Amino acid sequence: MGAGKGSMGQGAPTPEMYGKEEREAIRHLARINEVDTSTHVAPNVQGFAGLGERGFSEETREKNLMEVKRTIDFAADVSRGGPVVLHTGEFPRAVSKFTEEKFEAYLGEEKKQIHYLVNEKTGEIRRGVREDEEIWVPVHAKNEKTGEEIILKDEYGKPKKITLFDKEIPMYQYQLDKQGNIEIEKKVFSDYKKQFKNREGKIDEDKAAKSFYEEQLKAEQLQALGQADEYENHYKSALEEREKIIKSLKFYENLSKIPGVDKEKLKQELRTNVPFMPPEEVEPVSFLKERLRETEKRMNYGQETAIAGRKNAARIQDEIIHTKSIEEYGLEKSAETLARAGLYAMEKEKQIQRLEGEKEKPLFIAPENIFPENGYASHPQELKELILKSREQLKKNLWMNGNPTDKARELEIYSEKDAERAANEHIKATFDIGHLNTWRKYFRGDEKEFHQWIKNQVDDLNKAKIIGHIHLSDNFGYYDEHVDPGEGNVPIPQFIKQMQESGYKGKMIIEPAHQDVRAWTKFMSNFASPVYRTKLWTEDDMGFFKGRSYSPTYIVGGYAPESGGEETDWRLWSGIRLE
Repeated sequence: MGAGKGSMGQGAPTPEMYGKEEREAIRHLARINEVDTSTHVAPNVQGFAGLGERGFSEETREKNLMEVKRTIDFAADVSRGGPVVLHTGEFPRAVSKFTEEKFEAYLGEEKKQIHYLVNEKTGEIRRGVREDEEIWVPVHAKNEKTGEEIILKDEYGKPKKITLFDKEIPMYQYQLDKQGNIEIEKKVFSDYKKQFKNREGKIDEDKAAKSFYEEQLKAEQLQALGQADEYENHYKSALEEREKIIKSLKFYENLSKIPGVDKEKLKQELRTNVPFMPPEEVEPVSFLKERLRETEKRMNYGQETAIAGRKNAARIQDEIIHTKSIEEYGLEKSAETLARAGLYAMEKEKQIQRLEGEKEKPLFIAPENIFPENGYASHPQELKELILKSREQLKKNLWMNGNPTDKARELEIYSEKDAERAANEHIKATFDIGHLNTWRKYFRGDEKEFHQWIKNQVDDLNKAKIIGHIHLSDNFGYYDEHVDPGEGNVPIPQFIKQMQESGYKGKMIIEPAHQDVRAWTKFMSNFASPVYRTKLWTEDDMGFFKGRSYSPTYIVGGYAPESGGEETDWRLWSGIRLE
């Protein structure tokens, strides 16, 4: 359960807290008892895009990858292969993203959901565009006959355009009201996004959100450029005046050095030839020096303000270029991280082969669907996309068009086909049917429809060969409470049958919680084997509540009687330690 430096006392152990002797003991115990073991990265290590409190960061991404790596090391030592399960939950998104599938976190969520945008250079979450967000934009004048927006024409009758950072933008004519003012209209994102439909006729909400944000940025940008244009004119005007003043100042300073000259008469004669003449009633040199100082101040202010406007416009342009939807950015980062984890698993697998002489079983990473409110990859289609993208990245890392990475070269040179096979083998999903059942609380349909939705999603994942590991647990559709299998409303038998019919050959793990080994015996009792379907303790005279006070002899672990106050995990019923 721990991350970083663990603590046994606080119930947060980490893989590194188990030394070589303990790891070897676990491995031998598993072999003696003919059981396989699987490994789970600390559950509180979640998401591999690098999302932290202040947005995405490479430090957070690397830290989470490090937790996966040390768990892979543990799995290589103890399990000698198999799945290394890690929790997804890559970044936030609204449950009502799937409103067409009848999901909604709260009434009206669809109208208030937020589409997050990220600056890909900094990882900072810049903006969230709400469904009900409004912006005000100028109204473009339209041709009365055709209804088309009117673009201004130049002196040659061609569409007039302005060049904005190497991009030409048409200049539209704006609609004026009766007072001659430019009309302004309100745009709401929920309506605005309808123009962004893809080939399937579905709205590309990510593209729409980015465009909506750009509309606002461009308004700021044009304002900044307008300010720059205005103050550049001030700067040019002041610069021209400065040159005139300097010329006049030089004239008067030279004039004062000539003895016996009638300065007033000469001033009248040269008035038309000197660019800037002071009033007659003032001393020319002092006056011109003062004017020069004022003009230079205006010139500097105009220059600084114009530069600030240009800088701001350039900054906004950079923001426009490097803004991505959180899904586009986060998915790319998650896939990169998981591909690196998959490559590391391959390295450790090679080490096992050299140690054991042959590969016992593939060592692979197994991202697991988490809960709907925990964000991306909790929905089966998101999990599918994450696995496919991660595999594609690992394939690219291994193959690289015949130029594999240094790490991949240490393993072997891969053909494209071999790289694809290796990627598919070392990145597979852990599918938790109990986690999926927690979507039930947000489902706006009946139980039959919900079960059909689960079936359809599982069929789709199997068709794409996504699932490589399974967790079984039960709950009532609200939270992941892990009640005894068969005692909640998770469709476990139907799911198992569906997976068996699909040809699934991987493991199915029954996950306990407070009940410890009873999770297994209850599963066997309710679903699988009549051997475990004994009478309840309360059904006969042997029951606890009928005067008897001893436990059934098959109880072990936390339910076995205390013996001297010591741990009983590895004790037989007699109290003798297993070894």
